[in-house]
Amino acid sequence: MALVTEAVASSIIEKLMDTVLDHARLSRWPSARSVKAETEKLNRAVPRIGAILDAAAQRDLMKQRNPRLDLWVWQFRDALEAADDVLDEIEYYELEEQIKARDNMVSGLLSSCKRKLADFVKYVFVNDEILEKLREAVKGLEVVASDADTFLQLANGPNQELIANNFREAGLFSTERRIVGRGTEKEIIVRWLMAEPDGDEQGLLSVFSIVGIGGMGKTTLAQHVCKDQRVTANFDLIVWVCVSDNCGIVDAKTVIKKIIEDTTRMNCSLDNLNTLQCTLQEIMTCKKFLLVLDDVWRDDKRMEWGKIVAPLRSCERGSKILLTTRMDLVAKMVARVTEGESKSLNLTGLEENDFMTLFYRHAFAGTHPSEHQNLHEIGNKIAKKLRACPLAAKVIGGVLNNSFTVDYWNKILSKDILDMPSSEDNIMGILELSYIYLPMHLQLCFRFCSIFPQDYKFRKVELVKMWMGSGLIPWHVREKRKGEDAADEYLDHLTKKSFFSIEPNIDPDMSVYCIHDLLHDLARCVSGGECLRITCNNSVPIPRTIRHLFIELENFSMLKEIRNLSKLKTLIITCSIQHSDAEQELNASLSETKSLRVLKLVIKTVDKIPNSIKGLIHLRYLEIQASWTSREQFICFLKSLHKLYYLEVMDVHNYT
Repeated sequence: MALVTEAVASSIIEKLMDTVLDHARLSRWPSARSVKAETEKLNRAVPRIGAILDAAAQRDLMKQRNPRLDLWVWQFRDALEAADDVLDEIEYYELEEQIKARDNMVSGLLSSCKRKLADFVKYVFVNDEILEKLREAVKGLEVVASDADTFLQLANGPNQELIANNFREAGLFSTERRIVGRGTEKEIIVRWLMAEPDGDEQGLLSVFSIVGIGGMGKTTLAQHVCKDQRVTANFDLIVWVCVSDNCGIVDAKTVIKKIIEDTTRMNCSLDNLNTLQCTLQEIMTCKKFLLVLDDVWRDDKRMEWGKIVAPLRSCERGSKILLTTRMDLVAKMVARVTEGESKSLNLTGLEENDFMTLFYRHAFAGTHPSEHQNLHEIGNKIAKKLRACPLAAKVIGGVLNNSFTVDYWNKILSKDILDMPSSEDNIMGILELSYIYLPMHLQLCFRFCSIFPQDYKFRKVELVKMWMGSGLIPWHVREKRKGEDAADEYLDHLTKKSFFSIEPNIDPDMSVYCIHDLLHDLARCVSGGECLRITCNNSVPIPRTIRHLFIELENFSMLKEIRNLSKLKTLIITCSIQHSDAEQELNASLSETKSLRVLKLVIKTVDKIPNSIKGLIHLRYLEIQASWTSREQFICFLKSLHKLYYLEVMDVHNYT
């Protein structure tokens, strides 16, 4: 589904309205009165548009997508981006005239400067082409906005609770009788829980956090830790609370109620916060407890966590909290609130032998692997696709257990993990919970990364500049702060929320960021219709809604499809084959992608880079790795780019 934030929509519409009013006031514009009227209607529709966008995003997360509503959002996004292009073009010509004026002033030609500025005012405010583009931009948005009332009713129609709310809840008892491959991690946690805290200060709670992406077995590990005899003997109470329901919202009263109910084994009907806190304090006074907080999501509710922790401080010295979360930010936030010792363990995939043991335990449940030697080779190939994820081993192993025929197992092997048969423990569904709780601006940045190959090593500078160039750091944000600072912050947040892992470098700007294979699959799953990667092995039709595209070319005829993508913002092309018409095909295709903001070409076989690049006036990021037949040709190409005034990054490599 198309994602459009209400803030971005409002800022572009506001800027469009200001531009229209300026033109209407300063020029003889025959259509000024009608365009102003359409602008006023558009302005009145802004609150309804914002409500529709918010409701549509919620429905998308709840898997209640409506085709008519989806189509409206795409139409609105098309119109909004068309308006943004017009505004960008107007500012481009303003910038061009400023540059000309500056050059003339340097030459001492002040009179010429005044004449050119006067010509520019005439061009901008009277030029029919510019005025017509402005009128079309307003009309396009107004036409889509005219249906706002109908679609607001549709967006706010009957809905259901978020499917993910309840099925993730787990208790103290594990469904796995034996834990596989986590012996070392379990021992680390048990020893930490058994150790006496440093210092004599009363009321400080120590926290151990198990951190990792969905499906890594955090909850299972915590369950087996709690069942260890050393742990049960060390604590008076072991309390288990699943925090992940209620759409991830941390509410002190709800969590305290759960703790009371788990300790008393009785339903708690209290609803007053003070009464709840007093009751919890009475229960925990002089008790040495282990409180397990499973599946904690929110890192922005420190005040609520303070209310939860306050009545627990009457506990016996040595009481501790065991926390499972997908986000390192959550672990750090809870540790700050408790003020005691803190430690965390990042849970990654299983070692190969352990993974295969778990996988075949579920695949051959009820039988013995030796009875099905003909399936082992296929099983090993399937296992490699699951990227050492324990949950995937259980789910797909269970699917394979349905039949022990070669045809059935080959059928499962042929499927993408996104298309694997689903169950209540659907892998993508569980991973998608992490995505659901991201703010929309972070969702957009995460989706963008789906166009790159799996295991791609992102350089920080490269990714930040591409996000900026493609418009994912919108101008209303960049007006208040440097775009690079905002993009750095976005990357930092996504990393702390476990969407990226870091391979550190002495120079932080040279650090390498990676996305786990399963999270890369998730990015592809949620970015359909907007982001696409085409390889030599998966040549598919390109939807016209695509904004960000990565193509590995096997023949240059594939470029013809790009000519239909008038809304394309990002284009990355790699090719190592020789083709006599390469330059011609590239030229023709790039001349049709007028809205491009990011262009990267890795084409070692093209002697001459297309001239059409110099006409991509919206371009912010340009990277080319190619070969030129001569140094003069290379320099000539660089000179041809002098009118790309918006260009923020230019990285050009000559292989010759």
